Amino acid sequence: MLKLQHIEMILAIDRAGSIRAASKHLGRTQPAVTKALRQAEAELGVAIFQRAPSGVVATEDGRAILHRAGVIQAEMRRMQEEIDQRRGEG
Repeated sequence: MLKLQHIEMILAIDRAGSIRAASKHLGRTQPAVTKALRQAEAELGVAIFQRAPSGVVATEDGRAILHRAGVIQAEMRRMQEEIDQRRGEG
């Protein structure tokens, strides 16, 4: 099962268009982001991105994964907002 950090990382890679740009955005080293991506792909058993010199492009499986990852991230955000409201912070 993917960890939440993997979900955030693959979404960052997709938004940034490259592992290098995503690593800068996330404040992590490029090798760390590459390793986490490989772990996520190994866990799922499919390639999420095709790598190219100019960046990355989501594979067909990757597009489905990214869609679900976006839903998960949105739900996590909603959960935090609901908790904040219940505590009177929002």
